[in-house]
Amino acid sequence: MFVSVKLSMYAKEVTELNMIEKKQSRELEQMRPKLDQLKKEIDELVMGRLPSLHKLEFDKVIPIKEKYVRNIIFTLIGHEQDRNYEYKMTLKNDTLTAIHPIVKILFFDRLGIQVGSSSIGLDENGLPTLDVLDRGEVRSYNSVVKLSDGRRAEYFMIQVDLPEYQKVSQDRPIH
Repeated sequence: MFVSVKLSMYAKEVTELNMIEKKQSRELEQMRPKLDQLKKEIDELVMGRLPSLHKLEFDKVIPIKEKYVRNIIFTLIGHEQDRNYEYKMTLKNDTLTAIHPIVKILFFDRLGIQVGSSSIGLDENGLPTLDVLDRGEVRSYNSVVKLSDGRRAEYFMIQVDLPEYQKVSQDRPIH
């Protein structure tokens, strides 16, 4: 008798838990479109505040076409707790002279707060390297970026530059 009373209590508890689960599943389904809309609004606000941001997408060629940067591909590597971002960037020198490319990649979280960066053509002290991209040359650069405090990036920005001495020479008219 005691066992059947206990079984009856457990059956009632299971029924109540099933009802709660179904109710929460319905509520979740009702909230999903609202959540998607809010995510879209956050994206629009962040992109509006920093218009040169790009959505960070993995394992997809993202065309950049800014000065000598052609495209970039990101890959998420590591474990859930130790997440790193690997990228491969393709550069092409369409100018008439060799250049020393300088490219900074800035990473931002979903609120538009910078969470990491990487650079090509600069050493750890921020000085230009002697890396030369010859006229007509195409080259790829790879690197792994570890974001601060295990944060996640949702956006990135590319800043393309040249060393000061090349800016001056490119401003001069060709005779």
